[in-house]
Amino acid sequence: MRPGTEPSRTALNGTDHRSHDERNTAIGAYVRWHNAQAQPKTNSRSPWLVIR
Repeated sequence: MRPGTEPSRTALNGTDHRSHDERNTAIGAYVRWHNAQAQPKTNSRSPWLVIR
């Protein structure tokens, strides 16, 4: 990871979580939400790449 791009330094700056557990709970909720919204990739420009 490049210096200064750690998630705790970029995406979480300015958040007001009171503890690491509270922050971890928020991150977990976001990841679950994001994964639930995900759509499969169907249009690839690489002719040799097969998505299964």
